[in-house]
Amino acid sequence: MTSLMLKRALKVIGQHALTIVVGIFFTLFFAGAISHRIGMFLYTLCLGLVYFSVVYGVGWDFGNRDSKSYSTDKPYPFKGLYIGLYASIPSALLVLLYYLDKTNVLPLSWHIQGEAFHVLEPIMRIWFIMFLAFINSLSERFVAIYACVLIVMPLFVWYGYVSGTKKKYLTYGFMQKLMYKKQKK
Repeated sequence: MTSLMLKRALKVIGQHALTIVVGIFFTLFFAGAISHRIGMFLYTLCLGLVYFSVVYGVGWDFGNRDSKSYSTDKPYPFKGLYIGLYASIPSALLVLLYYLDKTNVLPLSWHIQGEAFHVLEPIMRIWFIMFLAFINSLSERFVAIYACVLIVMPLFVWYGYVSGTKKKYLTYGFMQKLMYKKQKK
């Protein structure tokens, strides 16, 4: 069971990487808008929705597969949370290295003309590109910010998994109302 959960966690990490690629693609085309505060907020909102839908969808698919009668892997409520926690291990290690660098316990920064250049700063911004406005607005409290960001992936995967086991679609009610209005007219 643990090896299957690790394979699924790798799929979630792959989806995270896919969202990073989408974020970089968005950045290339909307660089002018991102330089403004409202543009950064809208960019983060759009990319956050993409991230939520991708990670939720993967969790939903896992839950749906496990809930099938012929599935050898039976569902249990916290399985999605465990998959999300496994998938957030690389992010947690990156945050730990970043914290150790910022507190000078493990200096990974270069000093150029008296200014410290933190090597992990651009890596963190790319890895957490979907939360860029949130991170930029509260950069003084970086430990709390990244702790909050680390919670997002496991919760989205867990919510998607539980929804998948119950075969509940997130947009089901909205789509039914939309379709019903079309039929009524």
